[in-house]
Amino acid sequence: TLNARTSILAAANPVFGRYDRGKTLKANVAVSAAIMSRFDLFFVILDECNPTIDEAIARHIISVHREGGVARACTEVPFS
Repeated sequence: TLNARTSILAAANPVFGRYDRGKTLKANVAVSAAIMSRFDLFFVILDECNPTIDEAIARHIISVHREGGVARACTEVPFS
């Protein structure tokens, strides 16, 4: 094999728009085994559907752009 000195960051959305925890990663993103074998690490990042938190995040983003700018964004984050 060739000595590679390159890092690649790739992203994929799940089939049908939602990650199914009952399926494998390969089945969720519909990527062939040949392509998956080229990556060393996989990180699955899930967005838990919570309307209350989603609204708080959306309101925060809008208010930062309308009113406070970066200084406010760094001090008043309504989520963790």
